[in-house]
Amino acid sequence: MRLPKDYWILWTGGGLSLLGSYMQYIALPLWVLDVTGSPVATGSAFAMSVLPTVLLAPVAGYLADRVDRRILTIVCEAVSGVAVLVLLLSTEHASVIGVYMGAFAVRTFNTATVPATQAMIRAKVPEDLLPRASARFDLVNSVAIIAGPALGSAVYAAAGIEWVLYANLASFLVSAGLTAAVSPCPGARSQRGIATATLSALGHVMRSARLAPVALTEGVYYLFIGGSTALCVILASSGLGDALSGLYVAGMGAGWLLTSTVILTRFGGRAAEVVRVAGLCAVPVAVLQWVAVGWNPVTCFVCGMVAGMANLAVAGGASIVYQAETDKDNAGRIFAMRRALINACLGVSTIGLPALGVALGIGQVLLIMAVIATVGTAGVRLMRPRLAVPAEESRA
Repeated sequence: MRLPKDYWILWTGGGLSLLGSYMQYIALPLWVLDVTGSPVATGSAFAMSVLPTVLLAPVAGYLADRVDRRILTIVCEAVSGVAVLVLLLSTEHASVIGVYMGAFAVRTFNTATVPATQAMIRAKVPEDLLPRASARFDLVNSVAIIAGPALGSAVYAAAGIEWVLYANLASFLVSAGLTAAVSPCPGARSQRGIATATLSALGHVMRSARLAPVALTEGVYYLFIGGSTALCVILASSGLGDALSGLYVAGMGAGWLLTSTVILTRFGGRAAEVVRVAGLCAVPVAVLQWVAVGWNPVTCFVCGMVAGMANLAVAGGASIVYQAETDKDNAGRIFAMRRALINACLGVSTIGLPALGVALGIGQVLLIMAVIATVGTAGVRLMRPRLAVPAEESRA
């Protein structure tokens, strides 16, 4: 049975929108650094792209469940395009404050777009096809997240910040146009207030016997391992040089493809176990990166592929469980909360691990963090009876 047409429209539009956003994500801070020469100002530019996702998740999730998700996505993508125009004017006039405001606005509306899109997929894809749909959607998202920064930095270096912003503007407009072709997807008009609805969603996650351990495992993994990609690219660069370090990123892409098309498709019904096993494999994966990533091009690519497989096994497996265990009327705010958690953990890890790596040694920090992630994953498994109640009780 094939996935529905609406799904593939959302898959294409969401992937393009995310690619444009992550091109901008790395290029704007580079522009700020060139203009100001200040690491603090550069870090602030990154913060403007992360804070809305964390702070506004309750509002974004509430809207994604309350209004028509199709209309919400179209409006948010269009307004994000307007915010990119603000960025274009700000960079033209070298206004760093304007860039901060524009970056914050773009991510603010994107905070609502992502859970709305995921909620539409939950509503439009038949139950038996959700594992496959989740795996495919996580694949395109992961590719955009890793390819976007590389592409954005390359375009910025070759043509300037304005062309990065033009590309992001085009991605928003194309995404809005594609979403207009999707059939309506109304929300639940009976939703309660934002605070009550958010607490209800959090309670739903923590009461679910399958979802609670997966959510905590994913958070632990991204908090301690999320920044490992940056560390391994540094390791590869030190061993092979900058020109070949991109092989690690290419290997990660191959690992995502393999996990999406083989592992998650075949074992989607056991996605919770896939997440747990991937979390427990953090130490051997880290040892492989530390020892072999800078040996030669072949080992660099293989290390990236193994890391990509582990990363997507955690993220993709968690997505399948979230889709299966989430009620259609509550999907928006639950997905928004999940995205806020991941972004918060990933932000801490991406900033903290490289800083510790420079101070203490990259390989040592990578191994220590992997051990903590593995112990945390095992601890979540042991705590499971206390964290969750049976599914039938949670619905009572």
